Amino acid sequence: MKTRWLDRTLIRGPHTTLCKTEEQYLRVMREIGIDDPDKWLNPGQIALVHHFSSNIFGGRICVVCIGDIEGWDPIEVASILVHEAVHIWQAYVEFIDEDNPSKEFEAYSIERIAHNLMEEYTKC
Repeated sequence: MKTRWLDRTLIRGPHTTLCKTEEQYLRVMREIGIDDPDKWLNPGQIALVHHFSSNIFGGRICVVCIGDIEGWDPIEVASILVHEAVHIWQAYVEFIDEDNPSKEFEAYSIERIAHNLMEEYTKC
């Protein structure tokens, strides 16, 4: 019998999704039951994280919105996604009422969040 490895996640972070268009964002808002959502991006912004609590998903939700950056340098795109990953991390630490997370916990968490965002960006 082949070894079945279990999920290595130590903590359950927020449900996170990435929206590259306002249409995607509005679809997500309907899915999570938000009837009157904020703007997907504010004027002049290229990216933004919306934070929600939801009974539908049983916890925190982070919706990362990123505007039209088609043709941008991949390093710039990665930098934007890392920036948004930090905001997800900051909100999550506040949510779990953690005042002083270790530096390694923070670094690994942001790395994982950023990885997930970058992976999703390349898929959609």
